[in-house]
Amino acid sequence: MAIAVWYSVGTPFAPSNAPGAIAVIQIRGDDGASLDDALRAIGLPAINEGGVTVRRVLDVDECVVCRWDARRVHVMPHAGRAVMRAMIAALEGAGIRGEQAGDPRSRYPEARDVMDACLCEALARAESPLAVDVVSMHAERWRSGEGEVLDDGSAHARALSHLMTPAVVVGWGPANVGKSSLLNALARRAVSIVADQPGTTRDHVGATLVVDG
Repeated sequence: MAIAVWYSVGTPFAPSNAPGAIAVIQIRGDDGASLDDALRAIGLPAINEGGVTVRRVLDVDECVVCRWDARRVHVMPHAGRAVMRAMIAALEGAGIRGEQAGDPRSRYPEARDVMDACLCEALARAESPLAVDVVSMHAERWRSGEGEVLDDGSAHARALSHLMTPAVVVGWGPANVGKSSLLNALARRAVSIVADQPGTTRDHVGATLVVDG
């Protein structure tokens, strides 16, 4: 029977291309029997509803495994990109197909309705904390019937999209011109090591910045 897996990195259900500490992979079956088959396919023992265990999954990573109900199991590995790529490849190799689309209520069963589920999904993807109030306000407008479908090219839609998916700005230049110092100043924390010797920063360094005012 069809088994679906969807995953995210960082904050639970955040975008899969972002770095983070813990990932959440949801394996969902059409019923209890199909989910049990999926667990056996990836070498996990039968887990009772409400059960939690720590297991090495598919020889990729040590994971916390939780079975919430008859149809859903969450597998939580470390969320580095390499670990996630290996884990997803191993799951697909075991016959578990990926699912990113579909009814958001299946991913957020705690939601009151589809509007709540879409709100949860949007907030989980939002990169900026400034998006929380704006997105929540729009959800209430939609619920009251006052919301409008925005043209993707409109200024309002572009402004909202920046809150959800901010622009990537690259600082590029020779050694010791102050790139790391500038990043640290903008981030207001020590994102990058700073020294007066060339070559101190040997890899790309980045940070998410909230530009407000």
